[in-house]
Amino acid sequence: MKKWLKILLSVLVLVIIALVAIPYLFEDRLAQMVKDQVNAQIHAEFDFDAVDLSLLSSFPKAELELQGVHIINKEPFAGDTLFAAKKIDLAMGLTQLFGSDGLSISKLALDGGRVNVLVDAQGNANYDIAKSDAETTTDDAGGESSGNTELNLQYYEITDSRISYNDATLDFHLVLEDFNHKGSGDLSALQSELVTETKTWVSLTMDNTKYLNKNSLSWDAVLGMDLETNTYTFKENKALINRLPLVFDGFVQLLENGQQLDISFNTPSTDFANFLALIPENYTADISGVKTSGNFEVSGFAKGVMGEETIPAFSVDIVSENASFKYPDLPKSVENIRIDTHIGNKTGRLDDTYVDVNTLDFSIGQDRFKANAAVRQLMQNPRVKSDLVAHLDLGGLSQAYPMPADLDLKGRLDADMHMAFDMASIENEQYEKTELNGQFALRDFEYADAAMKNPVQIQEAALAFTPQKVDLQRFQGKTGQSDFNASGSLENFLGFMFRDEALKGDFTLNSNTLSVLDFMMADSGEQETMVSETVNAEEEPLKIPAFLDCTVKANAAKVIYDNLSLTQVSAEMRIKDQTVRLSNVRSDLLGGKLSFNGLVATQNETPNFDMELQMDGFEIGGVLQNLELFKMVAPIAKVLEGSLDSKIKLSGDLKSDFTPNLAKTSGDLWGQLVGGELKASKSPMIASLDNELKFLDLSQLNVKDLQAAFSFQDGAVAMQPIQLAYKDIPITISGKHSLDAQMGYTMQLEVPAKYLGEEVNKLLGQLGDESTQNLKVPVNAVIGGSLGAPEIKTDLASGTKDLTKQLVDVQKKKLLDKGTQSLTDLLGGGNQADSTETNSSDVVSDVLSSLGGTKNDSTKAKDSVPKDDAVKKATDVLGGLFGKKKKKDSTNQ
Repeated sequence: MKKWLKILLSVLVLVIIALVAIPYLFEDRLAQMVKDQVNAQIHAEFDFDAVDLSLLSSFPKAELELQGVHIINKEPFAGDTLFAAKKIDLAMGLTQLFGSDGLSISKLALDGGRVNVLVDAQGNANYDIAKSDAETTTDDAGGESSGNTELNLQYYEITDSRISYNDATLDFHLVLEDFNHKGSGDLSALQSELVTETKTWVSLTMDNTKYLNKNSLSWDAVLGMDLETNTYTFKENKALINRLPLVFDGFVQLLENGQQLDISFNTPSTDFANFLALIPENYTADISGVKTSGNFEVSGFAKGVMGEETIPAFSVDIVSENASFKYPDLPKSVENIRIDTHIGNKTGRLDDTYVDVNTLDFSIGQDRFKANAAVRQLMQNPRVKSDLVAHLDLGGLSQAYPMPADLDLKGRLDADMHMAFDMASIENEQYEKTELNGQFALRDFEYADAAMKNPVQIQEAALAFTPQKVDLQRFQGKTGQSDFNASGSLENFLGFMFRDEALKGDFTLNSNTLSVLDFMMADSGEQETMVSETVNAEEEPLKIPAFLDCTVKANAAKVIYDNLSLTQVSAEMRIKDQTVRLSNVRSDLLGGKLSFNGLVATQNETPNFDMELQMDGFEIGGVLQNLELFKMVAPIAKVLEGSLDSKIKLSGDLKSDFTPNLAKTSGDLWGQLVGGELKASKSPMIASLDNELKFLDLSQLNVKDLQAAFSFQDGAVAMQPIQLAYKDIPITISGKHSLDAQMGYTMQLEVPAKYLGEEVNKLLGQLGDESTQNLKVPVNAVIGGSLGAPEIKTDLASGTKDLTKQLVDVQKKKLLDKGTQSLTDLLGGGNQADSTETNSSDVVSDVLSSLGGTKNDSTKAKDSVPKDDAVKKATDVLGGLFGKKKKKDSTNQ
């Protein structure tokens, strides 16, 4: 007995060891088998990132988990992902791990799936990847077959997945989001029942019309499956679209050339609450307490073959008679509801599909809404006929129906419209074949939106429709502090409505006050400072509508832009291709006249501008107080008073509030100050220069008719040399600064010798030469630092060297002239003075003696002063010019 127990325990241990070890031994082999078998059957690339094989969790089955699964298309959709999933769990027989007959999968669970089905304009489908039998046979002929994969499923499950279907041939887009589906049954049996549960959110768009927008769909179904005839029968079915219940009967049979359908459906009840249940919950609030009367029925069928060129005959009927509903918390009810709508096809030809909205009526108190429409030839040349009559208090809608919290409508709508057209006539602009007439009017309308800075109020708007154009007869409104009064006409209205063509028009706009910021989107963050220009704004920049193609002539008594107030503004605007071109703009601003031409474009991610501007007679204080551009380009101008004439040419990027991003702006600016004065006390830089240059009083600087030219690019401003004068001292200033106010300027002065003080003038007197009175010393100052904390550096060495050279040249010339005269006297027999040999060394020595204050002897320079002492003397004198004068050497006094 003990022996058998030991054997049993040994076998059990071996089995457990095998169950743990086998996955490691066969995991790679099984993974490769799955890849090979799937890739052998498809024209695409199937692969996965990792594999995990387990025998313990599903014993006696083997469970294989594939992670990071994907199928990548080949031509004509090369590189597109047809399918991806976080993981797929497969269950199969344990013995299949040791054989070569392929895999038989009994359970499948897919999580995080993404299916992207595409049909291009040529009809190519990216899901058409299965190889033909001949291709798979050819592939197997080259080597030993590894068997085929069979789906003998008993259970399958799909969770947290998304399915997208885009068909360019039909302009059809279907999306199933948060798709969860499971089914159980013996799918390997020829005849069986499949029990399924499905929940998802459905969005459906066709021909740019959104029919479903994240509508809830749940469907519990029992399907009878006959695999011999490929027939699937609806046995027990219940579907909910939002909260509208539907039941199905019939079958679907798969054929070689399509599917045979014979299906009918209807609502199990006729209560009008079914209609409210059809509307997405986001727009209906809670309908549990809503009182309803009347009926609402949905019914239909589909019968025939769904093939490449045919569809089943079908009908969808939606009918309601004399219905009403009232929300318990609202004062008014919606009454006299009548709906008579039929969508169908009797022939099976796709182009014979029709839509008839025979009646769509309702009333709220004394307000009425009536509409009807008919659409024929949907696929080739759609023909549309429609009538609309509406007399509605828009504010009263919220008293009968729960409106979205962020939608607060007010005003009165009156419309009486008729249209009849076919798309071919619109495409060919054959408006004589179309009918469009009627009136549309709004009064006391108000619209508020969280994204807008202010509500838009329209006191009155009236439009008259004809096939050729829409006349804007009156349009008066306001938003914020802005008011507007417009009239004009729109062309190509039908092309805009139905073919996404440009909306053409000509308008006249008049306003008493027009604030640009009133038409901007609400800020999502704080405004940027000028120093941090390179930081992008947090809010999304506005875009000029791409569909606009119009001309606007505008006149405004006042236009407010940023912190500017322009008066008597006139302009012409051409709007096209997301660009506004401004021409002949005229305005009074800051005591002067403004004119400019330019453009603003928003085609790119960052809006940009290009303009030429002229200003005449602007009061410069107002310019600097209100124009940020002048503050940054010409900061020194803040110490000036007077009027300004200026020409500006600019281009660059705009920020999200449509003001220039100076760090991304380039251009040129020229300005002339008329009758200007300098207010030196306003500038730390001028105060620093006054302290450094003792002989100047910069408050007396002559800036009358000052002209200056600047160029700037990528955050740097360069100033061309400007000429100023202080008394008879010419001054030249040039250099550049950055937009963060860091300076790099030079100031060059030609200082006459008479301003150099008593000592220099004494030296010049000793020379006894009138030419010395015209001597000028170049003085250079380098201005750095910031505008608020300037750093002044003066060049003493070059001034010293220049003054010394000039004095030496004057004395040299004087002594040479004296030597020439003595020689003349000698040759002429005159009285000979004590002869002196004169050479260049003696001349320099005499000059330097003069600089040192030693009296010259006509026969020979005595007690000569060395040249180095002369330079030191000049240095001492020039040092006094810069507030750094040294004490005099007693030996040289």
